[in-house]
Amino acid sequence: MLHINIKRIEIQSFLNVPVDICCNCGEDDELDFYDTPLEITSGLMPLKIINLTESYYPYCPSCSMSVGQKRLTFLPAILGGLLGTCALSIILSMIIENLPLNLLMSLSLSFLCIFMYHKRLIKNKKESASYFQPVLLRGVKFRRGSVISLSLCFYNINYAQLFKEANYDFFASGKVSVKILK
Repeated sequence: MLHINIKRIEIQSFLNVPVDICCNCGEDDELDFYDTPLEITSGLMPLKIINLTESYYPYCPSCSMSVGQKRLTFLPAILGGLLGTCALSIILSMIIENLPLNLLMSLSLSFLCIFMYHKRLIKNKKESASYFQPVLLRGVKFRRGSVISLSLCFYNINYAQLFKEANYDFFASGKVSVKILK
């Protein structure tokens, strides 16, 4: 019998969150706070999950749908492309009997669909906003069971700057670092 032990580490958030603008688009009207899942998992089958709890960030009504929307990563995109290729290959084999042409068309259509889907999600009505969750936890370093540093990523440059200002002491000590998502 196979027994898999999934290790879940909960970290209490100690960060100050700026509340003046939406963390996604930068709007300052009708803000509401949502528990934003900030976690790191290890690979496709998460054996270790690091979760930053009580992470409430401000969102405007049009950006609230981006809470929890994970970005499409390389491996799931490839797996989706291969699954789509298999499905299209079966369908096309009923129409086209030439196997190399069938596979070429299936591969092309599958990856074109994934590319178009991904581009559609990224394109948003606001240039400064993202369809995906705008705040991500990218790294956590531990020493003797205590957190010594966190690495966060933000989509919105202005919000990242406000976040740095609100947590200046943590940045100065090197306990927190921020990157900008592109």
